[in-house]
Amino acid sequence: MTNGPIRTLSALAACALLATACASDPGSGTAPPQAKRNVILFLGDGMGVSTVTAARIYAGQQAGEPGEDHALSFEHFPNVALVKTYNVDAQVADSAGTMSAIVTGEKTRIGHISVGAEAAHGDCPAALANVLPTLLEQAEDAGLATGVISTARITHATPAATYAHVPNRDWESDAQLPAAAAEAGCRDIARQLVEFDHGDGIEVVLGGGRAPFLPADAADPEFPEVKGVRTDGRNLVDEWRSANATGRYVWNRSGFDALSPADAGPVLGLFQ
Repeated sequence: MTNGPIRTLSALAACALLATACASDPGSGTAPPQAKRNVILFLGDGMGVSTVTAARIYAGQQAGEPGEDHALSFEHFPNVALVKTYNVDAQVADSAGTMSAIVTGEKTRIGHISVGAEAAHGDCPAALANVLPTLLEQAEDAGLATGVISTARITHATPAATYAHVPNRDWESDAQLPAAAAEAGCRDIARQLVEFDHGDGIEVVLGGGRAPFLPADAADPEFPEVKGVRTDGRNLVDEWRSANATGRYVWNRSGFDALSPADAGPVLGLFQ
């Protein structure tokens, strides 16, 4: 199912993200806006009106003001819009369906990551037949550089919606992927990130969660007592490093601090 306002929002975001000059109404007498060189989409997961109100009051009170008349930095922007957050099969939306709507322009089912509503929950064949292209994939296909950064697990529904397609947000590693789904051709979210095949790949990936990328017998580099969760024996971190000879993999503060924008190659950062 397509939601008109979301489709429009997605089109406008794609226009900016793909750095195209979107022409204004020919009859308006105004020149088309210049193309934007860079676009950063900040997504506050669960950041509804009540959350923003609480943040505004708290920030104002911390500054010694009453609070209610305070304004957050983004409230000074020249434009503001509200989006109805719901899934086609749920009034109370989840991160998977809502982020999918933002990056694909399509309202979908609860728990679905960038998969059309035509697919039932957990239906792998239907999901493969109803993949929804994302803004990040379109940007890569257009030859642009892209990145995904998250304070949550990088395989969590919100960041995953930019690069993965599954009819169940819990399929973060092959350990959560049902055998029937694997046999039908579905891949877990961590694997889809490492095997991302649009453009020249995502240039910057920074987020939490190493376990979905490591085999069950591999020790975590920071906490040796913690093991990976993959049951297929694959070490996706090693696979990413092999596929990206000039890439840099970091997992702690010192590794992150050593990164330089002047260095060539993509970056994969998986932190605690």
